[in-house]
Amino acid sequence: MQKIKSIVLTFLLAFIIFSLFSFNSQSNASSSDLFLNNLNFDAIVNSDGSMDVTETWDIDIEDTNTLFKTFKTDKSKYSGIENVKVSQVEKNGTVTELKEINELMYHVTKNCYYGLKNKEGNFEIAWGVGLDSGSARRTYKISYTVKDTIKNCDNFSELYWQFVGKDFEINAENITGKITLPSNARDKRNIKVWGHIESLNGEIYATSPNTVEFEIDKFRHGRFVEIRVAIPEEIHIYSNRVDHELSIQDIINEETKWADAANRRRERSIVGATLIYILAILFVIGLCVLFIYRIIKNISIYKKLPEKFKKSQDIKYYRDLPDENSTPGEAYRMLKSKLTEFYSTEIGNIFAATLLDLSLKGLIEFENDNSEKSNIKIIMKNVDNSAIADNLDELAIHRFLQDATKGKTITVKDLEKYIKNHETKVINLKKKIDAETEHRIYNKNYANKNEKKIRENHTGYMAGYIVLLVFTLVSMLLFPIIMDDEAPVLGSMGDVYGGIFVMSGFLLSIIAIINIIIKNKTANKVNVFTQIGIDKANEWNGLKKFMEEFSLLDKREVPEIVIWEKYLVYATAFGIADKVIKQLKIVYPNIEDINNFHTGVYMGLMMNSSFSTSFSHSISSAMSSAYSSGTGGGGGFSGGGGRRPEEVGGGGGR
Repeated sequence: MQKIKSIVLTFLLAFIIFSLFSFNSQSNASSSDLFLNNLNFDAIVNSDGSMDVTETWDIDIEDTNTLFKTFKTDKSKYSGIENVKVSQVEKNGTVTELKEINELMYHVTKNCYYGLKNKEGNFEIAWGVGLDSGSARRTYKISYTVKDTIKNCDNFSELYWQFVGKDFEINAENITGKITLPSNARDKRNIKVWGHIESLNGEIYATSPNTVEFEIDKFRHGRFVEIRVAIPEEIHIYSNRVDHELSIQDIINEETKWADAANRRRERSIVGATLIYILAILFVIGLCVLFIYRIIKNISIYKKLPEKFKKSQDIKYYRDLPDENSTPGEAYRMLKSKLTEFYSTEIGNIFAATLLDLSLKGLIEFENDNSEKSNIKIIMKNVDNSAIADNLDELAIHRFLQDATKGKTITVKDLEKYIKNHETKVINLKKKIDAETEHRIYNKNYANKNEKKIRENHTGYMAGYIVLLVFTLVSMLLFPIIMDDEAPVLGSMGDVYGGIFVMSGFLLSIIAIINIIIKNKTANKVNVFTQIGIDKANEWNGLKKFMEEFSLLDKREVPEIVIWEKYLVYATAFGIADKVIKQLKIVYPNIEDINNFHTGVYMGLMMNSSFSTSFSHSISSAMSSAYSSGTGGGGGFSGGGGRRPEEVGGGGGR
């Protein structure tokens, strides 16, 4: 209950602050006499780590003498700006270069420009437009070279550049850009690309093996546009900036987290029409009546629900398999005691665990790759798969493996590459695992489908109440400002309408909060898992605890080594295989010499490779590519945050 209250309060506060900030931003246009019809960036990355940039400003100017752009100086991000040129493009296409001067000026002489460090220590490009008391539509080209903008990392290079900074003062109808790399990648999908903009209204794509393009509509000042490109090692770039600690997986994990946050923002985003205040009052009053009715009904539902099931006994360690017919995915769901969908990292563990289980059932076989000691071959066996005919989640993984191997043989490393390059198949496989493991749990009477629907309905209602409550509170805060605009028309009636709206809004808020509390209590009381399911989940948790700590127990309590073949299937699914293996080496010092079960390859595989984690990264990468702001195929912009890139500071007019 405390957790849901904290979430509600945090959501309300964030929404209110955001709404007030947005309103304030709209009422304080910083460069209202300037507007960019289009801002285009043409960036060419050079093999020495520098980047040549040409910006084309198609801009409407009014009562402005000078345009400028600044770059925040930071030697850790780039080493300098050089080769600055500014030119004007006439309507007939004629290009006229402006005259370079070597002097800082607040108002730059017409048709002159400079590229120098300003008094704040930042690099500034400024040019005179000579429209102190006039207006015109002009097109300017600004070109410059950014030195050492590329960072060399192990196995890849990184471009992380903020083309437009938060200090940029001009709104733009459209921002476009093209980044050209010094040579071609073997496949454009090897180029990983992400874009960050707070308004989430952009797109970015790797359009060819050496080009990346991006576009943003309706850009508003006070925001930033930044691009991040992970350039594969086959494109050779030699930069003075080096970071051996940053890995491509670090970037993918970081961008996935930001993209997930961006997706949540998209899902929460509510585009509401502006309602006439009288209809708004009637709407709020009607909701008050409805919510009072729902309170009465929800109290009735709550009273009729049975008491929450509790585990029948406390189990610290459980040494037997709770359900020998349980698939790895099913077992993991029971361990969590939840029927929510799997995360991508969880699917990776379940995939690896299922391969181990398929090996035990004789459907596949592992073999050391003689050509590469650290690699493992997976060999498909021409046997009947009836052993998993009823295990549809395992059957889906087996068929996925058949597609990848074409019914023959594949190495673990090649399988990882196959996964990364087949995002759609991975997404479909995840959906199948989600659905079939849930179905198995229902069939075994571990969970109650009807009870789950009740909980989901209550959760949906609660989300609706939160949204309506936030809408009402924000409307009450903004109402006086809105009424100021309507005052000449409404006269004294404005105060009457405002008072009724505020009072009904407060009443709705109180009723909605009561509803949220009751809904949450009802949802928490629902028994999604049956008593059998609760006890079975308790046993799986006991087994997990035992596998994590068995080396601390009396050796007489530890099962025979051969049983650990099956245990390791579930340990892999639970994400604790590495811990279990370390303990096995303590309890059985000579375990790597054992060869009397499953030809010793199985245990050798787990002892000497990263098999238990090898698929998590590739599956996460594939799903990130499909859901988020993209690999070479492209995607939308995410919000961005965390480690700041090279900020290109401000721009505007004076």
